[in-house]
Amino acid sequence: LNSLLPALNPEVKDLRASDGVSTSPPPIIMTGHSLGGALAVLAALDMATLESHKGIDIGCITFGQPRVGNRQFAKLVDEKVKALMRIVFERDIITGQPSIPVLFKHTTAEAVVDDKGNCIPKPSFVEKTFMASKTSFEAHSMKKYLDAYNANVALINKLYA
Repeated sequence: LNSLLPALNPEVKDLRASDGVSTSPPPIIMTGHSLGGALAVLAALDMATLESHKGIDIGCITFGQPRVGNRQFAKLVDEKVKALMRIVFERDIITGQPSIPVLFKHTTAEAVVDDKGNCIPKPSFVEKTFMASKTSFEAHSMKKYLDAYNANVALINKLYA
């Protein structure tokens, strides 16, 4: 992250300058899969709390992201990152890691997808309980996420309607 932010700062300045047509700069959306998703969460929170990025909406969309921090960290991300979505393939074992839920928590914005493209935005405890168990490394591949997304793009888009 320390090498990423200096590279982004000139781009952010250009966004802030705007083209004279819009009154505010467009949002910056961080994204990633697996460890890249965890890094995207860290980068989004970092950018959302920097004074130099004030006035720019920072978002984050991750795929197959493991838990990143504790309860306080997850709450801070929920508060500071405007557009936040964690997309989880139903049998992905990595999304339950580290497997110490007392110490590590996910952010609240979650959507669970399956290989048919069905999507459950913000699933309840009961819905999660009856889903297939998270026991598959194969389910963690980005291809599974892309296949699920392509199976029914409209369901994913409903999250942002």
